[in-house]
Amino acid sequence: MASGSRREQPAWTPPSPHGAPLPPLRIHNSLTKEKNLFVPIDPSGRKITWYCCGPTVYDAGHLGHARNYVTTDVLRRILRDYFGFEVQFVQNVTDVDDKVGFFYFFSSDFWSEGIWDG
Repeated sequence: MASGSRREQPAWTPPSPHGAPLPPLRIHNSLTKEKNLFVPIDPSGRKITWYCCGPTVYDAGHLGHARNYVTTDVLRRILRDYFGFEVQFVQNVTDVDDKVGFFYFFSSDFWSEGIWDG
């Protein structure tokens, strides 16, 4: 920000519990910088839907990709096995074919392996 002023964050209103018993799970709210009670949107208080952006793959896999999968899997298992939530977890992987295929086509391996005979 050119002016040096801080951006004002919108006010946050915590969700109200639906009356269902909730496990004592508190999570860090990056907006308020506080720990808040985790309240699922589902009225039963047991179901969680979780969407997580996955890697944008453009080259060979590396440890950073593994960290993403391991971290989200451990958190999902804790929510399911320790706290008893029903977790529906979805994670995407972006542009696998387009970018990997493009780089492979223009790499020396593509031409030296005899894949292209033209």
